[in-house]
Amino acid sequence: MKYKIFKSEYYNKNGEAKSTHFFIKKLKNFLGFTYWRSIRHDECGYCNTISAITQFKTKEDAIVFIKDVLCKDIPRDKWVDTQVDELTCKK
Repeated sequence: MKYKIFKSEYYNKNGEAKSTHFFIKKLKNFLGFTYWRSIRHDECGYCNTISAITQFKTKEDAIVFIKDVLCKDIPRDKWVDTQVDELTCKK
């Protein structure tokens, strides 16, 4: 998989940088077409759920997330069911 890290900054009316965050895009393929898609997560609030771009405070945080979560295919934003035991009753 290929990933890109982007820096996003907000500049106020005076041209001063007031807010900075980083986000990740993943190279995707659909029907032979490749494109870059932002890594997203669900945020739930007052009776609704929205898909939001996952943001990081630093570039290093984004790199760690790619290495520790995305590259290892660790599940994100979903329930994972795992059987932990099985019992059989005899009559």
